[in-house]
Amino acid sequence: MRTNEIRKRIATILFRIKYGYGYQIYKYYKKIFGNISLRTFYYNLNKGEKTKEFVIVNIKKVSGSFTWGDSAQRVYYMLGPMFQIINDKNYLKKLEEIPETELDINIEKEREKLVEELKIERERAIERKDIKKIRLIEEVGNKLKSWPPHTYISYGDNK
Repeated sequence: MRTNEIRKRIATILFRIKYGYGYQIYKYYKKIFGNISLRTFYYNLNKGEKTKEFVIVNIKKVSGSFTWGDSAQRVYYMLGPMFQIINDKNYLKKLEEIPETELDINIEKEREKLVEELKIERERAIERKDIKKIRLIEEVGNKLKSWPPHTYISYGDNK
């Protein structure tokens, strides 16, 4: 399976739950789309973060009894401006079983962080005279105008 398809599936899950931490999304992925190695999943999650398909919105340290120790770091993601979702009725039906997450983050603050990151990336691309990167950054900037997706897309429209 192409990694782009895996990221579309991850984005489809994030579209439903609004945001979640990596392992939580991984469990939903396996439930809906079938087996995937944890390594492949996290590769695509990280790649999607670099391509702005996903955005890190929070990092929390959680205490508990884990095989590696008594604490874990949870990285929370939501859809970024460059996301793409799948539009398969069978999968969308399965997604209805997953509960939505209450969105308790400051969207404007996240948008401002992304804008600042893009400005820095754009300046670096201009210094390197990387026209392809500059165009990509401008595309991301244009999509940021209607981000986050939950403000303009209804989940029901994709059935």
